[in-house]
Amino acid sequence: MYKLIQMKDIFSFKRFTLLERYKLPETLLHCLFFIIIVTGIYFLLLFCKAQGWHGMYGYGSLVVSLTVLMLAIAPCLFENSLNKYNSIFDFTLPASTFEKYLHLYLKYIILIPVLCLGIIWILNFGMSSLEISGLNEFTLVVSRIISIKGELMIYIMLQPIFFTGYFLFSNRVLIKSIVTSIFLSIFVGIIMNEMSNYLMPEAHGIKIDNILSFSPIFNFPLSESSELMLRICNYGGPIIYLLGLWITSFFLLREKEI
Repeated sequence: MYKLIQMKDIFSFKRFTLLERYKLPETLLHCLFFIIIVTGIYFLLLFCKAQGWHGMYGYGSLVVSLTVLMLAIAPCLFENSLNKYNSIFDFTLPASTFEKYLHLYLKYIILIPVLCLGIIWILNFGMSSLEISGLNEFTLVVSRIISIKGELMIYIMLQPIFFTGYFLFSNRVLIKSIVTSIFLSIFVGIIMNEMSNYLMPEAHGIKIDNILSFSPIFNFPLSESSELMLRICNYGGPIIYLLGLWITSFFLLREKEI
């Protein structure tokens, strides 16, 4: 007979609190790493700007883009690979699969991104208060880029892939996840482009960032049905993509533990 699963078998606040307490030193260390990394990126690119060095990509924009990239690959970069050699102790911790997954989710989807965003805003506020022309230009660019939805969409596209890759691969996690992200991004791009050509032929092709952007922007006439389909893709596409990869990563962790 099957054992009846109770709520406490899936999640216990007391058990989860103990897990967080045990993982606290590691979490704080990772937060410290990110504070150092984001601060280093900010001042390095600020120095490049101050020296008058010109690049193909604005230094202020690079602050946000490099931070987004670091946030996306963070699980593969900072967590030990899940295999029988270095994860046996974590597998035997007195916590459910859901609690272990929730710990990583809160850490890499909420805590560290909010921390990095806060660090950038604090640094930007501090530099802008100096009222130096070159610095003001740099801080204005950072403030503008950090609020652009394109950076959010890059994070939404990349982060779930590396998060899932951490649970999927047992070795060379970062390299394999990078390769996977390239192929998956190409695949999603082709699928979305074909969908737009088939469902909205009057659009004559539509950029993927306009389909997966939460807010459709277009300057061509669309029928009511095509506009409705575009809006469904805008809101439903990212949600399905995120939930699909996050649910997949949860079951991958569960399979690894078994």
